Amino acid sequence: MKIANFREYTNILRELYAGDTMAELGQYYNALISSGKQLTQNKQHLQSELAKLNQQIEAQAAIARTSLDKKRAGIELNKLKKMKQDKVQALKALQSSDHFNTLSNDTKACVCSGFLFQKYLTDEIIQNNPLHFATDTKGDLIVIPEKLRQSELFNQALHIKDFVFAYITNNPDKVKTPGHFKTMLNNAKDWQSLLEFANLYFAKLNAKIKLSPNQAETSLIDTEVIFTPPQSNFLLVKLLSPQALDYESQEMHHCVGSGSYDKSVTEGKTAIYSLRTTAPNGRQIPHATIEITKGKIA
Repeated sequence: MKIANFREYTNILRELYAGDTMAELGQYYNALISSGKQLTQNKQHLQSELAKLNQQIEAQAAIARTSLDKKRAGIELNKLKKMKQDKVQALKALQSSDHFNTLSNDTKACVCSGFLFQKYLTDEIIQNNPLHFATDTKGDLIVIPEKLRQSELFNQALHIKDFVFAYITNNPDKVKTPGHFKTMLNNAKDWQSLLEFANLYFAKLNAKIKLSPNQAETSLIDTEVIFTPPQSNFLLVKLLSPQALDYESQEMHHCVGSGSYDKSVTEGKTAIYSLRTTAPNGRQIPHATIEITKGKIA
């Protein structure tokens, strides 16, 4: 069994990402395609030169063993070995030149989470069909776009994307390849295991957040009251800074803090709102968090 309208399904998942991220992703894949042929030729050329150098080193080593001027022969042998070392390093650099490390963290997260969706989310839909999609005459699932968009499964996919971005942001020197998370999460057997790993990661991040002991003061930092319903204790506030996001994340035990949304909020790409009440000591207590991206509630 497979997803009959797979392209339409992947297009829905693309909606999880900002427009500029998708533009950079397109440039990334175009660069991979355009450089692929030349990359192969360059690799083959280096490998050919290495093979010749190995033959020269073997021949020079034989000369060094029988030469009367062993010092001169040894110097020539070391030159050849140094040339080989340089070629090996050049080949390694060429093999890792897949453009991935030039991407922004947003686009790296897009590439990496795409790998996870392909492995785990697609398998969840095909194996368990949690949204009860119908099948075509071949027995393949037909994904209904609007049903997927409005589902908890879509929210879970957003959560995984946030997890990948937060991990990359907090560990910039670790994620060097598109397949990093597939390797790191090799023991996660299914979609639910992946979600549990992400939840545990955010719990650890939230535990590290250090806020002012004055919670009343902390709850008010970098917030803007947007709406106060009449005859109600509730108020809707907009969160304006990383510190405001950290407070919300720690109180609500979710993923808006610890760097996950700092960039998108400060750049105005995403707006985060909090529905709160005010305690007698003046502390604002969050009850619900709302994300607005591309003019839509996520």
